[in-house]
Amino acid sequence: MALIILNTPTFNVDEFEQPYNIPTKESEETFAFGYGINECMDGDSKAARRASQSSHQIN
Repeated sequence: MALIILNTPTFNVDEFEQPYNIPTKESEETFAFGYGINECMDGDSKAARRASQSSHQIN
């Protein structure tokens, strides 16, 4: 099992190395865009976390 697990990732990395370079350029833009959304919604998510924590305390 260990040999198969060790051998397959190296093969997959070589196989996916070229196609993976194309999505990384797009993912950098989408990641920056998504990070901006997450940054803007941080206050809402913190409020939601507080609400969920308070609901857990009630239960």
